[in-house]
Amino acid sequence: MSQPYNFGDQGNEWNSSNSQPASNPFNSASYPPVHGTSGVSGADVPYATPEIAPQYQSPSGAYPLNPAFADMQSTPSSFMHQQPFHSAMVPMQPGYAVPVVQKSWVVTLVLAFFLGGWGAHNFYLGNNGRAFAQLALTVLGILTSILVVGIFLLMIVGVWVFVEIIMTLTGAGGYDTDARGVLLLR
Repeated sequence: MSQPYNFGDQGNEWNSSNSQPASNPFNSASYPPVHGTSGVSGADVPYATPEIAPQYQSPSGAYPLNPAFADMQSTPSSFMHQQPFHSAMVPMQPGYAVPVVQKSWVVTLVLAFFLGGWGAHNFYLGNNGRAFAQLALTVLGILTSILVVGIFLLMIVGVWVFVEIIMTLTGAGGYDTDARGVLLLR
């Protein structure tokens, strides 16, 4: 049987009985492990070879991608959404102010009086958190009014709306402005 592996002029041939080289000038026990050999003993790799990083290619293959920014370079359309445009970076031109539309104080009072339990006046002013809370308590109160609990919920909403009507009439507690801070038109 011929020897299948020959290292040429080094003279190291494999022993077919135990798959080890006949003589090993690079004994792995006498040398520390070499970086980049991935656990391969020194007998198999006489010279250390560094690990080669995988090569990243663009989807079209036109240019190589940087692996640190691979998530941003995955598609060409992702470049368009990298950084938002901030209007504070562009100076405002004097004399071109955006007109502010004022909400009506009378409309606010009429909505609060007739549809206050549903939160209509707060939706009108842009106070959506309060409006959804009033709407939810009113709907829950109506659905549970058969069980006496709903009557108490409706009474709570009624007192809440009454206080808001008084505060809107007097302009106290921020009820003279809408959610943007613009004064109500009287």
